[in-house]
Amino acid sequence: RCHPDADGEGGIADASRHVDGTVDVIDFEKEGCAHCHGADPDLPAPPPSLDGSDDAAERGVGAHASHLSGELAAVVACEDCHVVPEDALDAGHFDTAPPAEVTFADGGLARAGGAAPAYDAEALTCAGAYCHGATLDGGSLTEPVWTTVDDTQAACGTCHGVPPPPPHTSVTACGNCHPTASGIGVIVDPSRHVDGVVDVEFGPDATCASCHGTAPLAPSPPPALDGSTDTADRGVGAHATHLGGSGEALAVACEECHIVPTELLDAGHFDSSLPAEVTFPDDGLARGDGATPAYDADALSCSGAYCHGGTLGGGTLTEPTWTTVDGTQTTCGTCHGLPPPPPHPPLATCGDCHPTDAPDVHVNGTVDLEFDDALACNACHGTDAAEPAPPPAVDGSTATSVPGVGAHAAHLEAPVPIPCADCHEAPASVSAPSHIDGEMPAEVPFPAGSLARNDGAVPAYDAATATCSGVYCHGATLSGGTTTAPAWTTVDGSQAACGTCHGTPPPGPHPLVTECLMCHPTATGPGVIVDPLLHVNGVIDCQPLIPCD
Repeated sequence: RCHPDADGEGGIADASRHVDGTVDVIDFEKEGCAHCHGADPDLPAPPPSLDGSDDAAERGVGAHASHLSGELAAVVACEDCHVVPEDALDAGHFDTAPPAEVTFADGGLARAGGAAPAYDAEALTCAGAYCHGATLDGGSLTEPVWTTVDDTQAACGTCHGVPPPPPHTSVTACGNCHPTASGIGVIVDPSRHVDGVVDVEFGPDATCASCHGTAPLAPSPPPALDGSTDTADRGVGAHATHLGGSGEALAVACEECHIVPTELLDAGHFDSSLPAEVTFPDDGLARGDGATPAYDADALSCSGAYCHGGTLGGGTLTEPTWTTVDGTQTTCGTCHGLPPPPPHPPLATCGDCHPTDAPDVHVNGTVDLEFDDALACNACHGTDAAEPAPPPAVDGSTATSVPGVGAHAAHLEAPVPIPCADCHEAPASVSAPSHIDGEMPAEVPFPAGSLARNDGAVPAYDAATATCSGVYCHGATLSGGTTTAPAWTTVDGSQAACGTCHGTPPPGPHPLVTECLMCHPTATGPGVIVDPLLHVNGVIDCQPLIPCD
């Protein structure tokens, strides 16, 4: 190879130049490195090795071909691992014994990114080399064996994780950010792979959906950044439900729970570890109506959030678990009562006041109240437009033992119906003060001018015992009545019988005559009312048949 007077087989090719006083050596500059190293002038490296071997298990061959193939990564130059002489006769070239020294030049690829590579000549292994992931994370095989060339040491995931651990995003679609790859194990441009530069390029069409989720719910999981589609995984959870999958509320925008970056490389985006932070911005939906939401990253649950009833009352499940998506946490009654507790009226027909039959006006930060101008009293009270009183009560009760029902029907079905305004403040409109903004039970103030105050009576209602007292209509200004403080929930007729409001006859100075008709044209005798319109009407009608004088 080096001496032109020899044939390489132990013979003499040119006897005239052999033992002639001169050592004839070929022109190495003309012949090039490949004359001794390898067989390809463009890739002057084994195989074959200097001793003619082409077995990769031999130290002199090993992974030379793999490093120079350029199939998976940029071609590794000889000088990256060895001192390459300028001249064949330079010191350290011919004058050192094999194996060749591995030096890792200061400007070489192995030292890129501040790596500190080392070669173990006994174990034939590299360690700490940039080109095998020393400055990356998550690689499964970062100390390769030189004589192992079965591709196991160059597979995706050996030098860096797929994806690398945080703060690298856990997206496995490498091509979204790295133009050198289109996916795991698919290198688009090997010349830019393992070249000392981490190429990060977001194309002009890059959007949030490039990494987060897929249509129609993108940019939101599923799938999560790690590819998961299981709602039991934190990265998926209830994203789909919040973004419109439930059909029960306005879609929740990403920025309601997270800080959404304006640029992909904004602080807090790629440079923070997973899981994503839940921030609840100051002007977000979760803080609506003065709510103070909190997220427990360990329990994966929200609490105090407006959107799950933080400012409402009566909800059965106001601290939902993020990974529970079976619909149990979004049913009516979980965020607020059905109906909410007082001061909300106990009416369950929501549509009478809340026009929230469309999801885009439900859980939108505003309690929508719209009362139709034509909304009649019996829309909430009773069923009869002419006599809008229970039953049923506003809570749906129909039993007279319930104070909300009680003797309403008895008073409104009397021969002379008692107007609502005789006992209650009848509002001019639905939203009038003390109407729907007060606690139940309804107030019974006996307004001025009402029948109960007739003849100077001073009526009162005891809500605790549901009884009236001092009312004109039950004999407060008369005498002899046996039941002048009636119980509101007793409707068996016993409290309206003759003798309950006044005696039959009343005690003196009333004459002890039981033939009522002799003086009162409204009756013919005890318990017989001739003209109900003239009975309990605020006037004592007295027309004696026999003049008193």
